[in-house]
Amino acid sequence: MRAERAEWANAYARQARCDWRMFELLLGQDNVPVAQVLHYLQMSSEKIAKSYRLTASTLTLEELRATHVIFAKAFSTWLDSPFGQPLLGRLNDIKAAKQVYRLLARETELLAPSSDASSTPQNVEYPWEARDDAGRPVVRVPCDERFAIERVLDPQDRVGFHFLKLLREMITRPE
Repeated sequence: MRAERAEWANAYARQARCDWRMFELLLGQDNVPVAQVLHYLQMSSEKIAKSYRLTASTLTLEELRATHVIFAKAFSTWLDSPFGQPLLGRLNDIKAAKQVYRLLARETELLAPSSDASSTPQNVEYPWEARDDAGRPVVRVPCDERFAIERVLDPQDRVGFHFLKLLREMITRPE
């Protein structure tokens, strides 16, 4: 006999909150590579997305387990939900804000190693092959790299700050 979808959804949500706590602990630590901070951001967002999709879709547990490309769609749905919508209510241009947050969600999703490995091999977990300026193959290591999405970690970046605030609410809200 298999566990119920609700039990799996709860388990993913609990692990997402644990990963989020690690993200918050590492955030702003000077001695921690940004890839490690972003790794926990990516993992927490993926797991909360799987939790939401288990309760709000017909995808099987096996399909959800097999994908890392799930957060952007779940976050977009959550933004339009009764949980996310009130948090956007004070913004001047909600439609434009949602578009930016959806792009940031997709960038977060792309941090996973298998999200789009053929066209975007850069990820926060595993080394990958790239080309240097002369076109020679080189191996890149996440802990030595910079990532476009890391701008959301800057406390001075208001859009990034609000994106993380929304994600924190999505992850930490009571079930």
